[in-house]
Amino acid sequence: MHIDMPTLAQVRELAGQRHAASVTITLPTTPVTPKARRDRIRFGNLAKEALEQLREAQHAPATLAALEEQLASVEDDVAYWDVQARGLVVFATPDKLLTFRLPNRLTDAVEVSDRFDLPPLLRALTFPHEAVALLLGQNGVRVLSIGREGATVELTVPDMPKDASSVASRANLRDRSPKGRTQGSEGHKVMLRSYARRVDQALRSVLASARLPLAVVAAEPLRSIFHGVSSHDDVLTGELPGLHEGSPETEVAAGVRALLDARYAEELAVLRERFGDRQARGMATANTAAVAQAVTFGTVSTLLVDMDASLPGLIDPTDGTLVVDADAGASSYNVFGEMCCRALLTGARVVSARASDIPEGAPVAAFLRAPL
Repeated sequence: MHIDMPTLAQVRELAGQRHAASVTITLPTTPVTPKARRDRIRFGNLAKEALEQLREAQHAPATLAALEEQLASVEDDVAYWDVQARGLVVFATPDKLLTFRLPNRLTDAVEVSDRFDLPPLLRALTFPHEAVALLLGQNGVRVLSIGREGATVELTVPDMPKDASSVASRANLRDRSPKGRTQGSEGHKVMLRSYARRVDQALRSVLASARLPLAVVAAEPLRSIFHGVSSHDDVLTGELPGLHEGSPETEVAAGVRALLDARYAEELAVLRERFGDRQARGMATANTAAVAQAVTFGTVSTLLVDMDASLPGLIDPTDGTLVVDADAGASSYNVFGEMCCRALLTGARVVSARASDIPEGAPVAAFLRAPL
C-alpha cells in the first residue's frame, strides 16, 4: 500500500484554511491495482457532484473551471490510481489540491463549503498503528519498524550488541567467574542485565527519533530483565507468545498489531468510563449544541467525534450558536468537521472514532477544561 500521512501541524494548517469554494472528497480505495479502475470512476462521479453543488451556489465560471481542472488532474492520473491504500481524502480549492492515501477504510462523501472537512483524516492520526519491535534473544537481537497494515523494515541500529555472549566477553554465559562473584544462575542474570542495558542504550536514538511505542519479543527471564532496565517510556503491554528473535516478520507484525489494537480499545474504554464521572461534574458533554459552544470558547480538552458523521449547518464564530441546515450545500458545512478545526486550533486533543466508541451513542462528545 502507498500511504501519505499528514503531520499534526499540517492538519492544524488545513483547519485554519478558508476559501469560498473548498471541496473535500473521501472514498474507499483498494491497494489491488487491477481493481483500482472502479475507484477512479467513483472519484470522477464524486467530483461531478461537488462541481454541481458549487454551480447551484452560483460560484463564478472561472472558479468552477479552475476546480474542475484540479479534480480532473487526479481523475486522469492513471498511474496514481495504480498505487492506493484503503481510503483516499482529497482537499481542493481553485488554486490548491492535496491528496492523502490512508490505511483506514472511508466512506463515499462530498463536502462543499468555505473550509475543509477533517474528521476522515483525523482517524488515521488518532491511532497511527505503528511501532518498533525489539526481538531480543540471548543468541541474537533484531529491531523491526512495524508500519501500517503490517509493513515491516528491519533496522540497522548502531552499537547494537550481536548477542549476550559478546557483551559478557565469554563464549558461554554460564561460565563461572574465577572470583566467584557471579556464578551459576545468579551470575547468568547479572550478565543478561548487562546485555539488556547495552541493547537499551543502542535503541535510544532510534526510539527518540521515531517517537513510537516499543513492543518487546523475548523469552523469560530476559523479557522481564529488559523491562527492568528499559529507559523508553512507551512500551506496549502484553506478551507475544510463540514469537522469538528469529520469527518471520509477518508473524511479528501481526502480533504487534494485536497489541496496538488492544491498547487503542483500552484507551477508548477509559475515555468512555471517565466520561460519566466528568459529565456529572459538568466537565463533559455529549450534547451537540453544547459542544459547539465549548469548542468556540476554547474550553474543550478532548473531543471525540464520529468519523463518518455529517451534519450540515453553521456554528457562530463568536458565541458558538449552532444552526442546522436541512440539506448539505455550499452555503453550509459539516459542523462536526468545524468542531474538530476549532478544537485543534485551541490545543485540544481530537479523537476520531467509530460511533460505537463514543459515549451515549452520540456523534460527538467533549471533555471540558471548565464547566459550561
